[in-house]
Amino acid sequence: MGKRCVDIIEPRLERKDIINFLDLIDSQYSPNYKPQIGRMKPYWKLLKKENMDETEYKSFLYIYSHLKDILSERERFILDSIYGVSGEFLNDTQVAKILNISNSRVGQIRRKAERKLGKKLLELYDEVI
Repeated sequence: MGKRCVDIIEPRLERKDIINFLDLIDSQYSPNYKPQIGRMKPYWKLLKKENMDETEYKSFLYIYSHLKDILSERERFILDSIYGVSGEFLNDTQVAKILNISNSRVGQIRRKAERKLGKKLLELYDEVI
């Protein structure tokens, strides 16, 4: 059997890792998605250092790192900061101060960026999900 183009460009991601990522960003593209207004994203629990599961966090960052090139520079900065890509985790308020924008604007940009990631993941791996 021939390799798909995406297999050559990117390493193969496992179904469980893809679905876990979609679940953590609370993506509508996850098969487990249940709409709820006003609740925190599931990844907030993962990002708390006292609760951090290193394996799950590394898987989360691995998938994010393969997708983040589709984001604008501002979207990448916000998600990199919140996800702790550099080793330091910032919240919306801290990111807002750095960018000199409101907390709500950071949240809007974060949600838009996460929707982009979910959609791209679905496009690349729709037959896996």
